[in-house]
Order: sequence, then C-alpha cells, then structure tokens
Amino acid sequence: MAQSSSGSFFYRLTCMVLMTCVVFSCTVPKKFQPGKPFVFKNTITVNGNLKSEEKKELENRLEGQLDDSIRVRMKSYAGIYRELLRPPVFDSANLARSVTYMKALMEAQGYFRSQIRDSIALDTISPKEIRTNTFFMVEAGPVLRIDTVGYALDDSLLQAIALRSSERSLLKKGDPFRHSTISSELERLSDDFRNAGYLRFSSDNLYAEADTVDLSLINIGFDPFEQLELLRQASERRKNPTVKIIIRQRPQTDSLKTLRYYIGNVNIYPDQDYNDTSTNKSYQTREYNRFNIFYKKDSFNPKLLTRQSWLEKDSLYRQRNYTRTLSAYNQLGAWQQVSIDVARVRLDTVPIVDFDIRLVPYKKQSLIFELEGSRNSGSDAFSSGNLLGLGVNLGLLNKNVFREAIQSSTQLRAGIELSPSKNTDLIITRQINFGHSYSIPRLLIPFRARDRRFRTARTLINANAGYTERKDYFSLGTANASLGYEWSRRNNVYLVRPLNIELNNLTRKPNLDSLFQVNPLLRYNFSDGLIIGSAFNFSNSKRVGNTLRLIRAAIEESGGLTGTIFRNAFLADLYRFVKVEGEYKYYIEQPKSTWAFRMSGGYGYAYGRNPDKNVTLPFFRQFFAGGPNSMRAWTMRNLGPGSLGPNDSIANLDVADKLGDIQLEGNIEYRFNLGAIGGMKIRSALFADIGNIWYRSNLNTTFPIDLTFSRLYKDLAVAAGTGLRLDFDYFLLRFDWAFKIKNPYYSETNNGWLQRLTLGSGQLQLGIGYPF
Repeated sequence: MAQSSSGSFFYRLTCMVLMTCVVFSCTVPKKFQPGKPFVFKNTITVNGNLKSEEKKELENRLEGQLDDSIRVRMKSYAGIYRELLRPPVFDSANLARSVTYMKALMEAQGYFRSQIRDSIALDTISPKEIRTNTFFMVEAGPVLRIDTVGYALDDSLLQAIALRSSERSLLKKGDPFRHSTISSELERLSDDFRNAGYLRFSSDNLYAEADTVDLSLINIGFDPFEQLELLRQASERRKNPTVKIIIRQRPQTDSLKTLRYYIGNVNIYPDQDYNDTSTNKSYQTREYNRFNIFYKKDSFNPKLLTRQSWLEKDSLYRQRNYTRTLSAYNQLGAWQQVSIDVARVRLDTVPIVDFDIRLVPYKKQSLIFELEGSRNSGSDAFSSGNLLGLGVNLGLLNKNVFREAIQSSTQLRAGIELSPSKNTDLIITRQINFGHSYSIPRLLIPFRARDRRFRTARTLINANAGYTERKDYFSLGTANASLGYEWSRRNNVYLVRPLNIELNNLTRKPNLDSLFQVNPLLRYNFSDGLIIGSAFNFSNSKRVGNTLRLIRAAIEESGGLTGTIFRNAFLADLYRFVKVEGEYKYYIEQPKSTWAFRMSGGYGYAYGRNPDKNVTLPFFRQFFAGGPNSMRAWTMRNLGPGSLGPNDSIANLDVADKLGDIQLEGNIEYRFNLGAIGGMKIRSALFADIGNIWYRSNLNTTFPIDLTFSRLYKDLAVAAGTGLRLDFDYFLLRFDWAFKIKNPYYSETNNGWLQRLTLGSGQLQLGIGYPF
C-alpha cells in the first residue's frame, strides 16, 4: 500500500532530525595537555540480579564515587554540542582509588561480596590528542539483609523509650543492610529521646552492632543428620546472607547528655535588629503569661507573642515543641528571621534550661506597583483580530495590623483592551477591580478552640468589587465577600469557608441578544445572579524517597442552607448548585529527569425552581480546558464541550469561552535536562494530555455536548508535544509546542484521530513555571 503524503512527510522529517542529531552531536576536548593521554570518558556497567531501574540508579551513584582526578567535566550546549574542559592527564593510580571508593559505596548499599574490575582503552586521534576511555565492570553480589533488630541501652529509661517506639523502626526484617538506613534509625531514636526531655542527646551517642556469625555452627553436636541440616542452612545463608543488628549506647563521657531537662524562663525579643549585641538593659521588660518579653517599641501584642510558643515554663523539654515554635513564628509572616537559642542551663533540683526567642521583624508596610500586558489573537463571539491588553496593579501590604501580626492587602487593578481594527473603537473593554483582605493568625469563632493544633490557624476575610464593560455587548458589576478558616496538621492543609457571598449584575446590550439567537449556549454562560454558600478544600502531600504525591479535593455549595431558610423575593436570583473537584499528582524524580503525572476531574450540579438558574453552573464557576496548563494543543477555553463538530450550527462561530459542568483530564510529562548556557539551565519535556469538558445534559439541543458513556471515547481529546524550559532558578520560562493528536471536533471521521495534522498545525503555549 502506498504511504500517505502526511505519513511520508513525517517519516522524512523524523529521519532528517535523527541525522542532524547524529552528525552534529559531538564532544570536543578543550585545553588538554598535548601528547599526554587524558580522561575522555568513563563507563560504569553494573551486572547482577537487579532490576533495570536499580542498575541505572546504582550506576549513577557509582559515577559520583570516581576520584576527582578522573572525573569528566562536560559543558553542554542544548544537549547537542558538548565541550570537555581541561580534561585531566590519565594516571592509573587514580583508577585504584576510584575502585576503593566504589567498593565502599557498594558495601554501604548492602552489597558486601561485590567485585569491581577496571580496564582502559586508548584512542589516538592525533599525536597531540590521545583519549583514554575507562571501563568499570561491577558484579553486584547478593544483598546482605536484616534478620533481627534489638536494643541494648545502658539507661533503663532510654531502653524503655526505644522498645516502645520499635514499631516505627526504619530497620525492617528482610530489608537491605544499608549504612544510610542505620544512620536514619539512630537519628530517629535520638529524636524520640529529645522529645522525652533529653535535650543534649545526639545520634553520636549511639552505634549499631552488626553480627553475621552463625552461632549454631560453633555448637555442632554428634548427630550427623543434625550436622548435615545445619550445614545446608549455612550454605543457604551464604547465598542469601543476613545480619543481626543491635543498637547500643556508647560509653558515657558527658553526664549532661543523659539528663532530662525542664523548661525554665522563656524570653521573647519581638523587635530585635540584625546583629543586635545590646544587653537586656536597653530593652523595656514585661512579664505576661509566665513569659518575659523584652521590647523597644511595643509593636506586638503580648498575647499574640506568647500564643505562638509551645515552649512553656516548668514543662518537660520536647524537641517537637521547639520545632513547632519555630514554625509558628515563621508562619505568621511578620518576622523575616526567627531563632531560638539556649540562654542558660541550670542544674537545680532538676535540670533546667532557659530559652531566648529572637525575632527580627519585616518592614511593616510596603507598596506594590505592577504593569501587565497581554495579546489575544484570533476571534471570539465579540470581536476578531489581534487584541492588546494593558493593565496596572497598585497594592498596599501591611504585615502587622493592630499589633496582632494581622496581614492586610489592599489592591486596585485597572485595565483596558485595545483593538487595532479601523472598523471598531480603539478601546473595546474596560475593567476595574478593588479588593481588600485580612489574614488573621487565629480563629475568630464564638467559642474557644482548645485543640493545640489550631495554634497556627488563620482566619481569612476578603472583600472585592469590580466592573467590566464590553462595548456594545454587556456591562458586568460584581461584588464578593467571604469568611474562611485555614489550618494545617502534619502533611494536611484544610480550608473552610462557611460563608461566601457573590453578587453579579449583568446588563445586556443589543449585540449580545443577537448572539443569543445564533448561539443559544451563550444564554447560559451570560446571566447574573447571587451566590450564598460555603466551601471546603483539602490538600495532602507526602514524599517517600525520590517520589512525591500530592492530593487535592474541594467541594462548594450555594443555596443549600440559605435557600431552605429564606424564601423571599430577595433570593429569587439565588444560584443553587453543588460543585466537586479532585486532583492527584505523582512525581518520580531522578538526578537528571522527572516523570510527572496528573489526574483531575470535576462535577457541578445545579438545581432549584428558577428555570434560568437550575440548568448549568454559573459561568464564573464552570470548567474549561485548554491553555498553557491544560490540554496544551488548544488555546484557553477553546476545547469542547463534548464533540461539538463542523456539522453543528454553532460550531463555525468560534466562541472563545467554551465552558461545561463536567471535566475529566489526565496528563503525563517526562522532563529532562539538556544542558546550560551561562547560569541558565535548559530543560525539555515530552508530554501528552487527554480530556475534555461537558454539560450535564444537552440543554434541549441536538448538539453532542453532554457526557454519555457511549460517546466518551469519541469525546476525549488527546494532545502531545514537546517543550523547552529556561530555568533561571528564581523562575522558569516555559515554551510548549503541542499537536491535536485526537480532535473531537472531527469525531465522526476516524474518531478524530490524526485529522488535519501538519507540522504547522501545532499550538505554541507560553507559561511561567511547570504546568503541574
């Protein structure tokens, strides 16, 4: 069968790219010593009963064990052209040192019977350029695994604490015997001891004793069958060696390390300067709630200062309370530096330690001035051509309102959108927005929250008002006020908004009514109304080794409780809906690459007696797809809903805001390093996106815009592409180029696969930071 022109084009393009990479990808040595062999390349190969991922990880770690004198230092330009800068002269003695370091790493990872062979190969390019390639063949022996773990500490109380926490031990039966795991276990025990009052105890006071001797072979009896069985078991253990670990306490050299301390005086310095060496005589002093406060300007409420401290007088010292206190003051955002120092140790009836909490405040107020610019090309329901947006932001931040470390933010934003078309006015959109918010570092509730986990909780109060005018189409006035509470515990963050009020007043103009006749879906997307409801958000993060998992869930409702209690005419425009969202992210991080996965979805259900308010979610709550962070082959809000195609009467009208009540999306991205230019790191990625948005019903139309199981496969859109990321450390600039691999717009032809796909049909997306 003849190859299609499209397939032939992509085939030739792929071959050309591969040939270009082969021809131009090279490594050029620079500034080497002429006539002397220099190190050009090191190759490490690991063999053994390991998975491919384990071999790759071990090879990367072994490369880090090479002696500095044979390491290859490469400078890469976009991953194609590489320079080998000042390669060292080869010396065989450096190979032996490298093998020693590599064996030490293998033993630290539990491979105690490993063999490492080294060899070299000379490549004479010219009499002046003699390259040396080194090879290391690593035969990984059987892994030494943990058989049993015990504790034998001299101090009876320390022994009891260790036994009580043994279920949380990092040393598990059957796990590899690794030095890093043992070090982590000793540190874990030390943390437990410090949390029990042993302020000066450290992991250096402990050591792990490993025993691999099989005592049963020493006491062999006269029974020949028993001897044979013991020898068989010993042979089996040589194939699968095990070790017994006993945690012991080092001989005591400092008696203060095995004392349990209680907290004495806690002194707080809330307005200290950098490098302040003055004595307490230069401060004013106040005692509040058994704390000593040394201040200069009385800028902070004593109740606020003492509420953040978990270090309380006469209580047993616990390391976790020390850490919690540091975190609590840092989270307030009023101080740029927080430190807690041991001021004095007293050996009275019981050992006592005094602490100084030293706080360096931020500047109380600051101004913000920002200019914005944007360009929107294409057409939408209201205008066509290239539109230029200009905006300005003015803001005032206050980090210590009412001496309570309350943070307030006042912002004024104004913007316009310009059209260069001669057939329209220059300014086609005007927008202004004013907002004011407070972040209060405690719960403002009618009852007292006694649970200590709420010490770091915040109360969030927001109020916003805005006005948008789109010439000849509509004017929209908005007002919003909300009350929320935020707190965290371990890896979980909770946000509850028990009250959220939003009012939207839309004034239609004749051109908008004309559009409603052409596209009835716009009628649902442009309506005014009132929201009175509540919301709940939850997020969780967990890191294990080189993996990171993030979970987010949210639910919002409007009109449920309010609509039940109040039934007067004032609430006739009340929106009644429930909206649920969820997101899952998973990352696998490698030294030079990362796998990133995301799954997300949402569902909105509108209900009530008002026929204009119970069909869809309000347009400012609906889902959309497309843009730099979602379905990157489509521009923002330009995918869906469903399989709206060329045969549908409204499809030819390119409506910019395509919205829906349901969203499903999945993303996968392989991120990898290309090299660096100067101080800028160059990274790239290969990615794929799949998803779409839908309405809950077809809205009394014949268009395929609702979610049905029978059409799910047809409706799903698929994007794929690559990207270039410029990492400046403090921010990342991202350029993604994506293609519509499966376009539901053409779902009636081959289910939308590879329709009108050309090299120029890709979509360029510009973003700041990673998409997820």
